[in-house]
Amino acid sequence: MNDQSKNFHMDLETFRRNGYATIDWLVEYFNNIESYPVLSDVESGDIRSKLPHKPPLKGESFDVMLRDISDLILPGITHWQSPNFFAFFPANISPPAILLPSVYFIVISFLCGLLGCVSIIPRQRLHWFPTDSFGRSSDYW
Repeated sequence: MNDQSKNFHMDLETFRRNGYATIDWLVEYFNNIESYPVLSDVESGDIRSKLPHKPPLKGESFDVMLRDISDLILPGITHWQSPNFFAFFPANISPPAILLPSVYFIVISFLCGLLGCVSIIPRQRLHWFPTDSFGRSSDYW
């Protein structure tokens, strides 16, 4: 048996393909967000009843997982970013707000304790926020 067959990690080409599929899924979601009900109309127990009673013996493919999110999870959530939802300002889910943390958290999870430079960006944002948003001085924090 070759050593590669025991590797349970996703290879980089599969990661790339699944990453593109995820971005395509997100774009499709944003393009259709207005078509979803803002509040879930799923009854208690509906989602769980559609899940297997036992864990799978073998992992599912990534496209099946994305389909499960569309078919099982989306009907059960509140679509906070819908233009039909007027309770909150949709500032936390713009495309840049999705992409940057994907890269940033990889760096910060490994290097935060090792490199002070990783903390410069969030610290600078703390200085920008009160200055630009509320007219406070940059030494507020």
